[in-house]
Amino acid sequence: MHSGLAAILLLTSLAAPPMTAPASRGAAASAAAAPAGVSAAAQQSSPAVVTARGRGKIPGWTWFETQVWRLTNQERVRAGLSPLHPHTCLRSVAAAWSGSMNTHQNLSHGNFPARVRGCSSVRRYAGENVAFGYASPAELVAAWMKSPHHRENILDPRFRYLGVGGEGNPMYVSQVFGAVAGR
Repeated sequence: MHSGLAAILLLTSLAAPPMTAPASRGAAASAAAAPAGVSAAAQQSSPAVVTARGRGKIPGWTWFETQVWRLTNQERVRAGLSPLHPHTCLRSVAAAWSGSMNTHQNLSHGNFPARVRGCSSVRRYAGENVAFGYASPAELVAAWMKSPHHRENILDPRFRYLGVGGEGNPMYVSQVFGAVAGR
């Protein structure tokens, strides 16, 4: 159900109430297949330029995904951290994984290290939060902030970029965090 890469990778999972237990660090990788769908262009792309105070939605992102990004950044700014920039490849990874979880009706991290490796610019540090069944972005981000491991990912000062994907009804949501190599 969970996967991890030693201490450099933070992974947690969360379902709508009742909440599931967060993933333990270093848990064995799942047998779930990693979804395809990260294009070569997305792997090499630089982050989109959108500010935390920007209006509207991020190009290529749904309203729900944009709001999760915006609310996540509000929490980071409230904690005195820099906002996360949207990242095309991380968004592709998150969207593909949310689609896979929806198809298989299974909340998990699967083989997260293999999935995020497709983002060649994000190699230094990565993390993931997943969730299922929340009706609104505000409800979802509030639940993540109440969970110590999810909160840790959201407020990790090493992260600079974020991709969000959501699919289904009820919705499966993935947040994929990253720090670009060399920074």
